[in-house]
Amino acid sequence: MKSIKGRMLGVLVAAFLLVLWPVATARAHVVEPGVDLRVTQTFGAREVTLVIAGTSQVPGALRVSAHAPQPVSLELELRSLTDGSRSTGSVSAGREPAALRAEHAGPHELRVRAGAEVSVLLFRVVVPESAPWTMVMDGAFLVAGLLLVGGVLARSVSRLLVSGASAAAGVAVTVMLLMPYLSPTQPAGGRPYAQGRFSTLPARPVTGAEFTLALRLADGATGRPVDDLAVHHEAAAHVVVASEDGALFRHVHPLRTAPGEGEEVLAARGIRPARFDVVVLIRTASVEAALELRESTAYQELAETLRAASRRTHQIVADNAGRLGDVDHSHDHCYLFNYFYADDRETLLKVWEYTAGWFQAKTALPNSALMRPVEGEPADYGLVNHASWPTWRTFLPSLIFRPTFRTFVLANFKANGVAAQPIIYRRV
Repeated sequence: MKSIKGRMLGVLVAAFLLVLWPVATARAHVVEPGVDLRVTQTFGAREVTLVIAGTSQVPGALRVSAHAPQPVSLELELRSLTDGSRSTGSVSAGREPAALRAEHAGPHELRVRAGAEVSVLLFRVVVPESAPWTMVMDGAFLVAGLLLVGGVLARSVSRLLVSGASAAAGVAVTVMLLMPYLSPTQPAGGRPYAQGRFSTLPARPVTGAEFTLALRLADGATGRPVDDLAVHHEAAAHVVVASEDGALFRHVHPLRTAPGEGEEVLAARGIRPARFDVVVLIRTASVEAALELRESTAYQELAETLRAASRRTHQIVADNAGRLGDVDHSHDHCYLFNYFYADDRETLLKVWEYTAGWFQAKTALPNSALMRPVEGEPADYGLVNHASWPTWRTFLPSLIFRPTFRTFVLANFKANGVAAQPIIYRRV
């Protein structure tokens, strides 16, 4: 009997030590069910850490708090990448968390606005789930415990009882040790070769003046934008900026603004591309006059005629955000309507102003009117640029054959998450 008790004590001690033995430390970028996700970003000169609290159930509240050494207020928008459902809120550093609503688990996008700066975070809402292996482990531990407690209470420990308890404990411990391999919490990621490219706006920064540093990452195999960065050490990206003499040294966390350019940006935002065959442009002396005209019977009849003959229409009242001379509406000209989108309108306007000079110099652009939807109008396209050329030979060869169109114009669009959708029309 002593030998049996000794073996039983050995089994209990071994099982106890194995249960208390710490599991392997999770990697810094792994998102686990119920665990908070911390992401640090640099807004201007401020370091802001967002904490997305782990949630135990969906649908349910997803709490987001902000931490920063200086006061900062953030506007938040949560969007599901599965069904497009949205939830909005605001949060201030050091204050109560914002309660956003997550309808289901899976990939989500959190858009964060601090003044004129906008970042977009990608993450997965993961909730705890009871895997079959967990139930097996818990059941085995329960059986082992019941057998041992029953033997103690009955003051009788038989070989059969010890064997049953040992077998149950062995199954439980084995499942516990193998569980990380049986039911991983997320797909295993690889380590693809990524190519990084830096650019600045303006292209030639001036000493003492503010400029924007943009980082673009592309997959070395496909050339497509890298958009599956994992959070590591509480940030999606770490950039160290140092001067040649070592006098300046800064460790910053860039804002993720967009995954790419063109239709990739539009698709990520759930915005339909511009595919309009006909444009009706009505010019008025003021925004008020345009709003009044839209309520008139004549306009309503025109709009209804177009809707009846179209698969899709898009109507806006816009003001003039910029101008390079009056657009020439001669009957034989080629007319441009370029539908622009970016997360931040102010950035979009600055990029347009910065690149407009290239079109004037390289395509002899004689005119341009920048239309911006007024407050309350559909904002699928933050700006619509309208211009005209006497003939297609004036501009088309430059867009095809000039390398600077890609290295300067398109590169600036891509670096700032701008989607441009130009369409050339003829007047009828």
